[in-house]
Amino acid sequence: FRGLLKKFYFSVASRATPLFGNLVVVATKPGESGSPGVARDIEDSLRCPISGSHLTRDGDTHVAQADGVVYRYPVREGIPTLIPGDAEVAPRSE
Repeated sequence: FRGLLKKFYFSVASRATPLFGNLVVVATKPGESGSPGVARDIEDSLRCPISGSHLTRDGDTHVAQADGVVYRYPVREGIPTLIPGDAEVAPRSE
């Protein structure tokens, strides 16, 4: 089932470049060693789709802070899910 979803995702992403921009996904299966430099470079370039601010990894989430608001995005099976509707939005506590 995952293979089918992966093929569907890449099929849609390759045809809908204006919607996804130059999105690159690098994922490895649990227990496999990928190229940590490449994955880290990609993770360092992630931005919040709502605010555009830099995302930092915090456990099983990616977190962005902007304009007094905290945006938390889940990481599912090692892949950041940067869908605005999936974000947990809360005021930043000082």
